[in-house]
Amino acid sequence: MTDEERLRDLIGGLYETAADIRLLPRVLKALADELGAASGVLFVVDSETGAFNSWSSSPIDRKLMQALHEDFHLIDFIKKVSADTPKGSILTRPAFLSDREYGKCALFQEVLSHVNVWHVMGEVVMRTAKSVALIGFIRPRRSKAFSDDKIETYRCLSPHIERALRLHRLVARLDVQRNEAAEVLDRLPLGVILVDAGGRVISMNRSASDI
Repeated sequence: MTDEERLRDLIGGLYETAADIRLLPRVLKALADELGAASGVLFVVDSETGAFNSWSSSPIDRKLMQALHEDFHLIDFIKKVSADTPKGSILTRPAFLSDREYGKCALFQEVLSHVNVWHVMGEVVMRTAKSVALIGFIRPRRSKAFSDDKIETYRCLSPHIERALRLHRLVARLDVQRNEAAEVLDRLPLGVILVDAGGRVISMNRSASDI
């Protein structure tokens, strides 16, 4: 498979997650492989409530996540990075901490050293009025830092990641609206049947189903 074909498959996989977010760990694994990363992770945080979802190319240790939240205030960090980072900026760990500073910091010594997180590349991949999404890719200490060509590869994929996330939000919102409309129709005592232009049944409420 050529590089172009591989990237095309990656992009196609990203858009498939818009309809089925359960595919995201598999796509993150494919992205990590393309970038020469050991793993990839995505966090989506509700800016108002602080609620968050996370996905990873491999299972995230529960104790690690608990430590990141309770001891190192992960959500506050994501919000700060989002506020301070211009759109389209691809971040690496040295932009925040040098190797020397990172090796001595409590975050590395107490948490991230246990899962071999050393080289990090990421981006605030989506910002809306209500949420922020941060994506990151990780290499262990024995590996080299992310090269310019890998960063450029990610830069080409980044717009597709953002669009897939926005499409998923739209699909999820439409699903909620559809479910709410179905609930209203189910309360009607009359049978209601929705059909397409060819007369094929698209949906019916409970009364129509009983009939």
